[in-house]
Amino acid sequence: MHSIHVLSSEIEKVVNGCVVLRELGERCTKSNNIHHNERHLLACTFGHMGEEGRAFVHYLLKNAENYSQPITNHYLDTLMKRPMGCEKIGRDLHVTELAEKCKCVFSLRIGQYRSPLLFSDTYSSIVVIDEPNDALQAVAMGNYANEIQEFVSRIFTLNQQIRLLRDEIAICENGLSEIFDEKGIDAFDVLQGTVSRAKINDKWDWSVDI
Repeated sequence: MHSIHVLSSEIEKVVNGCVVLRELGERCTKSNNIHHNERHLLACTFGHMGEEGRAFVHYLLKNAENYSQPITNHYLDTLMKRPMGCEKIGRDLHVTELAEKCKCVFSLRIGQYRSPLLFSDTYSSIVVIDEPNDALQAVAMGNYANEIQEFVSRIFTLNQQIRLLRDEIAICENGLSEIFDEKGIDAFDVLQGTVSRAKINDKWDWSVDI
């Protein structure tokens, strides 16, 4: 019996069926020390289970360090097309004791791959490769086809996050420029060191010398 507050019977089936997700979920309710690959795992499984699955991801991560509802929503909005498979879960958790518990056995239909969502009656239908050609390619590539797709999806998501961070940095630099212009300065000592600016090609270049 677990101590996790599940939000639907389908989530309950997955939590009961997958010992890795169950133990990770229980740890989320008791600790804020959740590693990035563990957050990624939760999002790439439960995040594919509709609105209740998304809400469940927020429920599990709300106590984690650096939890952000907008960032989590953005990440859930840009998930790869299909839920994470068991092989990828095992590789992502290879340095933890949970990896040894990823040993579920499924009776797979043609085009299916091993994934915790196969425990769900409703969402097991999405644990398939879409097209016959994709299925043939996946067979030829073995387990690497899903991993390649997950890496590409992650790169796409990170590039989006980089653009958002650049916009935030630009806002901060504009704020600094207004203050420096008003005071007529190009450098100022702060806790982290000395923040300074230099004009390069008619644009301010900012740096912090520690």
